Amino acid sequence: MFIQFGNTLLQDKIMVGFSKDSFGLTIPQSVAIYEKLPLKDKVIEKWLYGNAKTFLRC
Repeated sequence: MFIQFGNTLLQDKIMVGFSKDSFGLTIPQSVAIYEKLPLKDKVIEKWLYGNAKTFLRC
């Protein structure tokens, strides 16, 4: 259900953040996990970058 709403209603509301060695994974490994989720490409871009850019007004 989270993925369904993530692809629609929540796509502009979620920001993903990583810290070095969180859960014993590197940042590229963590990003790869999100890229494998059944989300639309534009949603993954928003979650990993776009929504934070909008929020921080960069």
